Amino acid sequence: MTEHTDSTEQHVPGQLDVFGRAAWTVAGDRWTPEQRAELERELADLRQQGERLDLALLEYRTAALQKVRAATAAAKDADNQLDAAVAEARGTDATWEQIGAATGMTRQSAWKRWVSPTDHDHTAGAGGRCTFCGGAA
Repeated sequence: MTEHTDSTEQHVPGQLDVFGRAAWTVAGDRWTPEQRAELERELADLRQQGERLDLALLEYRTAALQKVRAATAAAKDADNQLDAAVAEARGTDATWEQIGAATGMTRQSAWKRWVSPTDHDHTAGAGGRCTFCGGAA
């Protein structure tokens, strides 16, 4: 790009440049038609680059969100499989300690996550509800 040597710049009220910043102009503008054409080409190139970057970001975001949706679906499937496996293990009289060890948690955590109303004696708490599962005591 050709250098412009006039350094007397002034703000153009109410106008923004391509980047959303306040626009400035050179007082006593002495740009030649060739310089103006070159600047216009460069500005058009910058706008086009910005549009390509916006499109690339949108595509990248869409792909990333699709991965989030797929991972969420996989996690839900895994939770359902784990719930079914724990129910099957309980059906074979596996203890909560064994289930906790198999899932990497304490027996208490395993019990709280997978206990069913028929799996324990209900201990009445406030309001006559079981203190562990919330069922009728």
